[in-house]
Amino acid sequence: MNLDKFSNRVDSMKSKANWVILKEGKNRFRFLCKEGEESPWREGYRHFIPKEYATEDLPRTLICLGDDCPCCKLVDELRKKGSEKQAEMLKAQPRFLWPVLFRDAPVNDAGELCIKVYEMPQTVFSGLGKVFQEWGEDFTDKDIGYDIEVIKTSNAGQFTKYEEHAVTQRDKGTMTIVKSPLNDEELFLVTNSYPDMDAEIMPPDRSIYEAIFASVLGEPTVALPSRRSTTPVPVAPVSPKVAAVTIDDVCDQFGEAYDVEVDACNECPDAEDCKAELAKKSQLRSPRRKVV
Repeated sequence: MNLDKFSNRVDSMKSKANWVILKEGKNRFRFLCKEGEESPWREGYRHFIPKEYATEDLPRTLICLGDDCPCCKLVDELRKKGSEKQAEMLKAQPRFLWPVLFRDAPVNDAGELCIKVYEMPQTVFSGLGKVFQEWGEDFTDKDIGYDIEVIKTSNAGQFTKYEEHAVTQRDKGTMTIVKSPLNDEELFLVTNSYPDMDAEIMPPDRSIYEAIFASVLGEPTVALPSRRSTTPVPVAPVSPKVAAVTIDDVCDQFGEAYDVEVDACNECPDAEDCKAELAKKSQLRSPRRKVV
């Protein structure tokens, strides 16, 4: 068994344990902000991978890498091929992350009260702004803050709809917000168990993005990392002026460290084995010289 692969998979499952999973209908939150923090949320763009291309090794979502993002390139390639529906599903969408107390599911898998991370679409984030504009008070304040309800409505074949409202009550004919000061246990969590929000938006290794590209189009944009190495190594494309059998055909490291300029496998511990295997099948040829 590949222990690294197993360990990474278990770790990825653990990292999702304290994330919010919305239920249909009303979901009640206390949005948090630790002392001295001006922007408790984190924002970015995320690609959603269709389930037919996601596997145990490939996640369903990936943070967009910006101008040099393989998933964005994949979207462009799909549109060129006329696969507009797939491209629309894969295109980067804005997402906002905010630490919360999820009133409807306040505990983690161990049954302990915990802070969760709510990843929301732009529509919900904008809705929070409208709540603030309506009531004019800091809903994250530890003393005078209040709970907010996010109402999720799913319609088959249509986009999911969200509504955001402050939790209110009627007082002598007037609607007022229900203040929700943090208790001692909740304050302890904010002080000692506040999630590392910057870590939550760190993208995974670039090879994951390349694997998604390959899964959808069957042609990775760059070589994937070695199965024997944890460090990805960029590889120059192999020259088209080669024989039918190349280094890549016998090297299970996908041509790692293969230097096309000098026809050599630099710094690779398996170079001699590859050359021996090549000798059995055919010689790699180039305009400069043969690999020996």
